[in-house]
Amino acid sequence: MAAATQPDLSHLTEEERKIIESVMMRQHQEETKNQVTLTYEDLYQYELIQPTRTIAFVTPGEIAVGGCLSTGFNELLFLSAPGHLRLTGDEQDLCGERDFFVIKGALTPHGVDHIETGGVGRERTLFVMNEAMADVELWSLANEDSDVIEKLDTMKTGLPEGHTCRCLIHDKLAICGSTGPQALLFDVNSLVQVGSIEWPRPITCAGFVALDGETFATVCQSSGLQIVWDARVGTGSPSLVLEQESTSKGDRFAFAVITPKEQPKIAVISDKGQLTVFDIRQSKAALECVDLGLSEPTKESNLCLQSSSHKPNQVSISGFGHCVLVLDWSTQQQLFKYDGHEEDATPLYHQWYPWKEDMIFSSSSDGSLHAWHAHF
Repeated sequence: MAAATQPDLSHLTEEERKIIESVMMRQHQEETKNQVTLTYEDLYQYELIQPTRTIAFVTPGEIAVGGCLSTGFNELLFLSAPGHLRLTGDEQDLCGERDFFVIKGALTPHGVDHIETGGVGRERTLFVMNEAMADVELWSLANEDSDVIEKLDTMKTGLPEGHTCRCLIHDKLAICGSTGPQALLFDVNSLVQVGSIEWPRPITCAGFVALDGETFATVCQSSGLQIVWDARVGTGSPSLVLEQESTSKGDRFAFAVITPKEQPKIAVISDKGQLTVFDIRQSKAALECVDLGLSEPTKESNLCLQSSSHKPNQVSISGFGHCVLVLDWSTQQQLFKYDGHEEDATPLYHQWYPWKEDMIFSSSSDGSLHAWHAHF
């Protein structure tokens, strides 16, 4: 299609020209949005004031996001998803809503890096990790009569300052770590430390994931080292179950655990585009180690690897260019490529929606938040 002819604005004043150019830009953005909607089925879009690199699912159809800008105030938002996504069974969407809308929000002076939800006794609480900060902030969604997310407390972790804390909320336990020789275990209600786990050597945690009610895993963000440990409290110090060096080359790593939980596997992606999958029960031999031939991400890219809870062979990857890729790790086959975000923007985060098969939420550096169905 030939490019549209630009009107001659030379006869206008500078102020008039800016107004016309602003209108033209909004029109172009709306046309692009409409074209993307026509290209992808079951696509829902929302424009955030600040980009987010975290998407936390609170309940079916309710999510929390936070702006990640390093300067100025950022928005912490609790959003309702479109009506179709609030349904978890075969119900009919009678309301027909196709837009996200804000339920409540707050402002934070920090860039939000990650949000965790839940915990026994903390069901309507957001655990917010801010960029380059060791502590975890607790924000409440409980007051249904208010449109403000209220700050409750701060969990003082004692982790090294200047490093972003990674935290997993699991039942009554909060597992916190950043850069250093250990992770710390806290009670989610009292916020008191109840244990710790010593790493074989200092690592930079890429995050934590629960394999079952007692066993957890992490991967070193800079080396790809995989660690699995038993975190039962009250039986002495948590014990290491597995320590596995990465076979992938790279300087940055992200990971995901592939279900089913009775046979969990750890998938690791490097910034060189190498994907490795390990069976935890047979850790010394990788099930798959493949070079995906992806372009190397920039330093600003947020490397993200996620797994489908509905289909154990499917994983998704972002951080390489402006697309989110869905592939079958067992066959190395690319199943779907989502390029609905702007071409000059980079996906910052994505996550499979737990209540709708093949539905993925993704955010981008241009502030866009999309929910889309991976049809293949």
